[in-house]
Amino acid sequence: MSLAATRKLKQAQERLQQGDAAGAAHLCDEVLSRTPGNAEALCLRGIVHLMTGAIRESVPLLQQAVSTLPDYGLALEHLGLAHLLLGAPVAAEAPLRTATALPGAPASAHMRLGLALLYQGNSDAAVKPLQRAVKLAPDDPDSQLNLGQALAGTGDTAGARSAFEQAMRLDPARTDALFNLGVIEMERDPEAAAQWFKRVIAKDARNADAHVNLGIISQKQQHWEAAIASFQRALELNPALTAARNNLGHTYALQNRLDQAREQFLKALSINPGMLEAHEGLAAVSRKLGRLTECITHLRKMIDLGAGSSAIWASLADALLQSGELDEAEAAATRAQELDGDAVGPYSVLALVHIVRKAPDRAIEVLDAGFRRTGAGGLLGMLSHQLQRTCDWPRWREAWREMAARLDRDADLGSPFWLLTAPTTAEQQLDYTRRWAHAQFGTGIAVPAPEKKDGSRAHQRVRIGYLSSDLHDHATAHLFAGVLERHDRERFEIFVYSYGPEDGSAMRERIKTGTEHFIDVAWEPDDIVVQRIRDDELDILVDLKGYTLGARTAILAQRPCPVQVNWLGYPGTMGAAFVDYLITDRFIVPPDRESAY
Repeated sequence: MSLAATRKLKQAQERLQQGDAAGAAHLCDEVLSRTPGNAEALCLRGIVHLMTGAIRESVPLLQQAVSTLPDYGLALEHLGLAHLLLGAPVAAEAPLRTATALPGAPASAHMRLGLALLYQGNSDAAVKPLQRAVKLAPDDPDSQLNLGQALAGTGDTAGARSAFEQAMRLDPARTDALFNLGVIEMERDPEAAAQWFKRVIAKDARNADAHVNLGIISQKQQHWEAAIASFQRALELNPALTAARNNLGHTYALQNRLDQAREQFLKALSINPGMLEAHEGLAAVSRKLGRLTECITHLRKMIDLGAGSSAIWASLADALLQSGELDEAEAAATRAQELDGDAVGPYSVLALVHIVRKAPDRAIEVLDAGFRRTGAGGLLGMLSHQLQRTCDWPRWREAWREMAARLDRDADLGSPFWLLTAPTTAEQQLDYTRRWAHAQFGTGIAVPAPEKKDGSRAHQRVRIGYLSSDLHDHATAHLFAGVLERHDRERFEIFVYSYGPEDGSAMRERIKTGTEHFIDVAWEPDDIVVQRIRDDELDILVDLKGYTLGARTAILAQRPCPVQVNWLGYPGTMGAAFVDYLITDRFIVPPDRESAY
């Protein structure tokens, strides 16, 4: 290399140290115009690209420098750095390993190798190069911080804490050490973690990640409003922070504020379509809202993204079953069983598929095998009911003995409908149904009665709504039609919400003509139905299904009406806080047994 080229490259290095990237680039280009393969000029020109944010443009120059001089440590290290900045830690590892193997490799090369391993999720392997970086540069807070993160990843909390504390001593003005000290305390001591995050915010009020972690701690402590405030503050600082959106959605979901939860999950996915946690949250919320198609879409997306656990396949199987896709539900449940033979959900779905297909013997076979393997109460309850339906009394007595022993304490023995013909007392049925309903639906949501601002009624006639899937040629419709036709229309305004089939029968037509407002909601998700009922400002909503097959009790659980009543289709208590009354007779509820209903 000529003296002129050597001089220019020395000047280029000086310009780089002074932050004059343009000047350094000009000098490198002059050298490369005369000697295109000059490794030092190629390396410095690549570093200029790194400094100016043109990371992709740096890679071919640095690769060419390394091809010319395979042991050129500066080029190797910066090639690894470029790959790290491009989010390619696997590609970064090889040049950084070569760089650190050279005599006199600087601390920065060891630190960057540690980062490449850390970003690959290999904390154990990252510890050694990071410890080497700390030994070579003990006063470098970055090396201490990265070592702390690697040690935390190996489960060495004490070592991680020591490294973070040392980083904090080396540079008290930095908040990342404080933040990481909070992170490692989140599971062990949430209160201590919260204090670290508050210290971060005291130094840097715009640290959105610290607000998110404070929110997570409040969420776990069920301090809902504090959690929401933290996540909302994080989003004010960074509207694109998907962790804040996802956790805000999760907090709303835990409060049963499902529409708000759905909105946040959708916003998170609009920013990061591959965010598994948001797909998972949206699938769960959609299921609760009765948005089965949406639920299925997001469960399938999770599987496409590589999160196809047994639980996900089982959730997909259940949603497909509820949508009437029996073949697909069976295939998904079978896949869930292949992944985890001890999972309860797939047995339940497979049994229900056989029941719908009118193959009770196959259903019993599945339920018996599932219960023997898992001991799950839900499978036992369904097995007992199916044995009773098929009059297999010896096996039913065996199943019932086991079920009776659990009845007074468990909440997972299946639908209370199965108990209506079982040898139980009314008090036992009420106690179990209350436990089961609370586990399934929570307590419901209270809404005020519709009134005008002056306190008068929002409408002159009493508005009564009926909700059912059996408003076609079905026994319920035959019992109900005459009642519908005899309402006093001067005093009552009648709404009928049907989510059953349109069978074109005379009974279906009779129901339609017997009411002022017939609303077919068969293809509407639960949240849309709930809003429709609220918009109609009913005074009383009468459910004609109870816990019978195909009931959409989740609509009632969202409390669309101030007064909700169970009548006709289900001769038992619903045991739910969101059902206020049962219309019955002396046969169903003897005069001295009202307290058991």
